[in-house]
Amino acid sequence: MEPLQKILKILIIVLACIGAVGVLWWGVTNLRKPSEPQNGTNTQTPSSGALYPVTVGITPTATSTPSGSQQGGTVETIELRGNNVMVRTLDFTKNPQVESNSQGMYALAGGLRPAGNTTPFSIVYSSKDQSFVVSLLQEPIGSNRLAAEEALQAQLGIDQAAMCQLNYFVGAPAAVNETYAGKNLGFSFCPGAADLPL
Repeated sequence: MEPLQKILKILIIVLACIGAVGVLWWGVTNLRKPSEPQNGTNTQTPSSGALYPVTVGITPTATSTPSGSQQGGTVETIELRGNNVMVRTLDFTKNPQVESNSQGMYALAGGLRPAGNTTPFSIVYSSKDQSFVVSLLQEPIGSNRLAAEEALQAQLGIDQAAMCQLNYFVGAPAAVNETYAGKNLGFSFCPGAADLPL
Protein backbone atom coordinates (compact mmCIF):
# COMPACT_ATOMS: atom_id res chain seq x y z
CA MET A 1 0.00 0.00 0.00
CA GLU A 2 2.85 2.35 0.85
CA PRO A 3 4.66 2.01 -2.56
CA LEU A 4 1.37 2.79 -4.33
CA GLN A 5 0.98 6.03 -2.34
CA LYS A 6 4.56 7.06 -3.20
CA ILE A 7 3.91 6.43 -6.91
CA LEU A 8 0.66 8.42 -6.69
CA LYS A 9 2.41 11.37 -5.01
CA ILE A 10 5.19 11.34 -7.63
CA LEU A 11 2.58 11.19 -10.41
CA ILE A 12 0.68 14.18 -8.92
CA ILE A 13 3.91 16.20 -8.65
CA VAL A 14 4.88 15.35 -12.25
CA LEU A 15 1.40 16.30 -13.54
CA ALA A 16 1.50 19.57 -11.58
CA CYS A 17 4.90 20.42 -13.09
CA ILE A 18 3.67 19.61 -16.61
CA GLY A 19 0.58 21.76 -16.00
CA ALA A 20 2.67 24.68 -14.76
CA VAL A 21 5.00 24.45 -17.77
CA GLY A 22 1.97 24.27 -20.08
CA VAL A 23 0.39 27.38 -18.56
CA LEU A 24 3.69 29.24 -18.75
CA TRP A 25 4.18 28.21 -22.40
CA TRP A 26 0.61 29.27 -23.28
CA GLY A 27 1.10 32.64 -21.59
CA VAL A 28 4.37 33.35 -23.37
CA THR A 29 3.04 32.40 -26.83
CA ASN A 30 -0.29 34.21 -26.46
CA LEU A 31 0.79 37.48 -24.86
CA ARG A 32 0.74 40.35 -27.33
CA LYS A 33 2.60 43.59 -27.32
CA PRO A 34 0.24 46.63 -27.16
CA SER A 35 1.13 47.72 -30.69
CA GLU A 36 0.39 44.34 -32.31
CA PRO A 37 -2.93 43.88 -34.16
CA GLN A 38 -5.61 42.08 -32.21
CA ASN A 39 -8.66 40.37 -33.72
CA GLY A 40 -7.65 41.49 -37.21
CA THR A 41 -7.89 45.21 -36.39
CA ASN A 42 -5.06 47.48 -37.41
CA THR A 43 -3.97 49.43 -34.38
CA GLN A 44 -1.43 52.09 -33.60
CA THR A 45 -0.08 53.30 -30.31
CA PRO A 46 -0.01 57.10 -30.14
CA SER A 47 2.21 58.94 -27.69
CA SER A 48 -0.46 58.66 -24.98
CA GLY A 49 -0.09 54.87 -25.04
CA ALA A 50 -3.78 54.20 -25.80
CA LEU A 51 -4.76 51.96 -28.68
CA TYR A 52 -6.68 53.46 -31.59
CA PRO A 53 -8.06 51.81 -34.73
CA VAL A 54 -6.03 53.28 -37.58
CA THR A 55 -8.28 53.95 -40.53
CA VAL A 56 -11.50 55.93 -40.49
CA GLY A 57 -12.79 57.99 -43.39
CA ILE A 58 -12.00 57.39 -47.02
CA THR A 59 -8.88 56.81 -49.04
CA PRO A 60 -9.00 59.77 -51.41
CA THR A 61 -8.66 59.41 -55.16
CA ALA A 62 -7.35 61.89 -57.70
CA THR A 63 -10.92 62.88 -58.61
CA SER A 64 -11.78 63.87 -55.03
CA THR A 65 -8.83 66.16 -54.40
CA PRO A 66 -9.59 69.67 -55.60
CA SER A 67 -7.13 71.06 -53.06
CA GLY A 68 -5.25 67.96 -51.92
CA SER A 69 -1.58 67.35 -52.47
CA GLN A 70 -0.79 65.29 -55.56
CA GLN A 71 2.56 64.37 -56.97
CA GLY A 72 2.89 62.24 -60.07
CA GLY A 73 -0.74 61.07 -59.91
CA THR A 74 -0.53 59.86 -56.31
CA VAL A 75 -2.46 61.40 -53.46
CA GLU A 76 -0.60 62.09 -50.23
CA THR A 77 -2.47 61.42 -47.02
CA ILE A 78 -1.82 61.85 -43.32
CA GLU A 79 -3.35 60.31 -40.21
CA LEU A 80 -4.72 62.51 -37.45
CA ARG A 81 -5.60 61.49 -33.91
CA GLY A 82 -9.34 61.76 -33.48
CA ASN A 83 -11.83 60.69 -30.82
CA ASN A 84 -10.39 57.22 -30.02
CA VAL A 85 -9.64 56.64 -33.72
CA MET A 86 -7.11 57.69 -36.31
CA VAL A 87 -8.58 59.63 -39.23
CA ARG A 88 -6.85 59.44 -42.62
CA THR A 89 -7.16 62.70 -44.61
CA LEU A 90 -5.58 64.38 -47.59
CA ASP A 91 -2.26 65.93 -46.59
CA PHE A 92 -3.42 69.55 -46.43
CA THR A 93 -0.11 70.54 -44.80
CA LYS A 94 1.55 70.33 -48.23
CA ASN A 95 -1.13 72.34 -50.02
CA PRO A 96 0.44 75.62 -51.25
CA GLN A 97 -2.88 77.43 -50.61
CA VAL A 98 -2.73 76.61 -46.89
CA GLU A 99 -0.99 79.29 -44.81
CA SER A 100 1.26 77.99 -42.01
CA ASN A 101 3.67 79.24 -39.38
CA SER A 102 6.62 77.89 -37.40
CA GLN A 103 4.38 76.97 -34.44
CA GLY A 104 2.64 74.24 -36.48
CA MET A 105 -0.53 76.20 -37.19
CA TYR A 106 -2.21 75.78 -40.59
CA ALA A 107 -4.98 78.04 -41.91
CA LEU A 108 -7.18 76.01 -44.24
CA ALA A 109 -9.55 78.98 -44.71
CA GLY A 110 -9.62 82.62 -43.65
CA GLY A 111 -5.91 82.95 -42.83
CA LEU A 112 -4.04 82.68 -39.54
CA ARG A 113 -5.24 86.15 -38.46
CA PRO A 114 -8.72 86.38 -39.93
CA ALA A 115 -10.73 89.59 -39.90
CA GLY A 116 -14.47 89.16 -39.54
CA ASN A 117 -15.16 91.92 -42.03
CA THR A 118 -13.25 90.08 -44.79
CA THR A 119 -14.17 86.41 -44.27
CA PRO A 120 -17.30 84.67 -42.92
CA PHE A 121 -15.28 81.92 -41.20
CA SER A 122 -11.77 80.65 -40.56
CA ILE A 123 -10.44 77.11 -40.17
CA VAL A 124 -7.15 76.65 -38.33
CA TYR A 125 -5.40 73.35 -37.61
CA SER A 126 -2.90 72.93 -34.77
CA SER A 127 -0.36 70.15 -35.33
CA LYS A 128 0.53 70.29 -31.62
CA ASP A 129 -2.74 68.69 -30.47
CA GLN A 130 -4.05 67.68 -33.93
CA SER A 131 -7.20 69.77 -33.60
CA PHE A 132 -9.22 72.07 -35.81
CA VAL A 133 -10.80 75.35 -34.74
CA VAL A 134 -13.59 76.67 -36.93
CA SER A 135 -14.42 80.31 -36.11
CA LEU A 136 -17.71 81.67 -37.40
CA LEU A 137 -16.94 85.37 -37.95
CA GLN A 138 -20.15 86.68 -39.49
CA GLU A 139 -23.89 86.19 -39.23
CA PRO A 140 -25.78 84.12 -40.16
CA ILE A 141 -23.63 81.65 -38.25
CA GLY A 142 -25.84 78.71 -39.30
CA SER A 143 -25.18 79.27 -43.01
CA ASN A 144 -21.52 80.06 -42.40
CA ARG A 145 -21.10 76.86 -40.39
CA LEU A 146 -22.44 74.88 -43.38
CA ALA A 147 -20.00 76.67 -45.71
CA ALA A 148 -17.09 76.02 -43.32
CA GLU A 149 -18.00 72.33 -43.03
CA GLU A 150 -18.09 72.01 -46.81
CA ALA A 151 -14.72 73.78 -47.16
CA LEU A 152 -13.05 71.61 -44.51
CA GLN A 153 -14.52 68.40 -45.87
CA ALA A 154 -13.19 69.25 -49.35
CA GLN A 155 -9.73 70.05 -47.93
CA LEU A 156 -9.58 66.78 -45.99
CA GLY A 157 -11.28 64.53 -48.56
CA ILE A 158 -13.29 62.60 -45.94
CA ASP A 159 -16.94 61.79 -45.33
CA GLN A 160 -19.22 63.23 -42.64
CA ALA A 161 -18.78 60.24 -40.31
CA ALA A 162 -15.00 60.79 -40.31
CA MET A 163 -15.49 64.55 -39.83
CA CYS A 164 -17.36 63.80 -36.60
CA GLN A 165 -14.36 61.81 -35.32
CA LEU A 166 -11.93 64.74 -35.62
CA ASN A 167 -10.76 66.76 -32.63
CA TYR A 168 -12.47 70.05 -33.39
CA PHE A 169 -14.21 73.13 -32.02
CA VAL A 170 -16.77 75.22 -33.91
CA GLY A 171 -17.56 78.54 -32.28
CA ALA A 172 -18.49 82.17 -32.71
CA PRO A 173 -16.99 85.11 -30.79
CA ALA A 174 -19.31 87.21 -28.60
CA ALA A 175 -18.93 90.14 -30.99
CA VAL A 176 -20.64 88.00 -33.65
CA ASN A 177 -23.23 86.15 -31.56
CA GLU A 178 -23.57 86.52 -27.77
CA THR A 179 -26.00 83.59 -27.46
CA TYR A 180 -23.55 81.01 -28.78
CA ALA A 181 -20.25 82.61 -27.71
CA GLY A 182 -17.80 80.18 -26.08
CA LYS A 183 -19.87 77.08 -26.95
CA ASN A 184 -18.74 74.25 -29.20
CA LEU A 185 -21.52 74.29 -31.79
CA GLY A 186 -20.26 71.13 -33.51
CA PHE A 187 -20.61 70.21 -37.16
CA SER A 188 -24.28 70.34 -38.16
CA PHE A 189 -24.36 66.63 -39.10
CA CYS A 190 -22.66 65.31 -35.94
CA PRO A 191 -24.47 64.09 -32.81
CA GLY A 192 -24.94 66.82 -30.20
CA ALA A 193 -24.48 69.73 -32.64
CA ALA A 194 -26.27 72.99 -31.89
CA ASP A 195 -29.31 73.63 -34.06
CA LEU A 196 -28.52 76.98 -35.65
CA PRO A 197 -30.95 79.05 -37.69
CA LEU A 198 -29.86 79.55 -41.30
